[in-house]
Amino acid sequence: MFIQEIFLHLFLLIVGFILLIKGASFFADGAAAIASKLRVPRRAAGMAADLLAVSVPGAGISIAAAWRENPDIAAGNIIGGNMISLLLIAGLAALISPLSSGGSVRTELTFMMISVVFFTVYGTAAGEFSAYSGIFMICLFTVFLLFLFIRRKKEKGSVSIRYRDEAFLREEKEPSGRLFLFAVIGLVAVVLGSDLAVENAASAAVMIGVSERFFALTLISLGTSLPVLITCIRAVLRGHFGTVTAQITGSVLFRTLFVAGASGLAGPVVLGGSFLTDSILCVAAAAVFLFFCRRGTVSRSAGFLLLILYAAYLFYLLCC
Repeated sequence: MFIQEIFLHLFLLIVGFILLIKGASFFADGAAAIASKLRVPRRAAGMAADLLAVSVPGAGISIAAAWRENPDIAAGNIIGGNMISLLLIAGLAALISPLSSGGSVRTELTFMMISVVFFTVYGTAAGEFSAYSGIFMICLFTVFLLFLFIRRKKEKGSVSIRYRDEAFLREEKEPSGRLFLFAVIGLVAVVLGSDLAVENAASAAVMIGVSERFFALTLISLGTSLPVLITCIRAVLRGHFGTVTAQITGSVLFRTLFVAGASGLAGPVVLGGSFLTDSILCVAAAAVFLFFCRRGTVSRSAGFLLLILYAAYLFYLLCC
């Protein structure tokens, strides 16, 4: 009976992840197509669709966890997701093919590093992310988005936007009512999936005998990072190596500023002493990723090193 209950909670957790990921995709495509119908520039709509599709699952989990007063899941999903992006996803992608990081991404990398350091220093000093700090972090993320859009507007093209050109042409022909329905269904799926995943993750952690912190830093953050992983691997296989660096950087920025800020609005996210080492290791991971990107190329050997570092981090979590 005990084993059956654990498997039931894990099964419902997976169902929650599926609802999250598919719901985010429906919501992103529907909302972006509606924006394009309203004559929002396709480049802006495409950027929003890319960002929402890969980042909403992680946001949904942390916000729902903060609302349900599970701060360890909220904080662990943010930090664990960043570690997966910076070490595991970057390492796997670089092993397939070396990643380029041109000058257009370097400003974003610097901003990413600053945001991760701010998250760690402020979270450690204040002890939690409250509504006031949440508003400040969301404002910072909005400023970054405006900067990114203005700069991309001056560029000739964007690989990530070209991925969605056919989708936009197809979706823009759909009636506005149907697109709105898709967006609403996607948003409802995200909300239900988030609540289902958080509830069963907390229950499974208690029954298995592990902390919510460990569960969030590993299994939950891996589940919410799947869209980023799939997007990055697909980009590498298509030969768009620079897109991977931008995708990883954007996902870390989104989690560190927007997700942490929105979670602080939903309910105080306590960054207790148990997360101090994890936060510092996240800063170290960001610094290593930045170092390789600053060299212009993340080579296969660098990718292998990133994977070793992530394996070492998992070993640390198992031992502590």
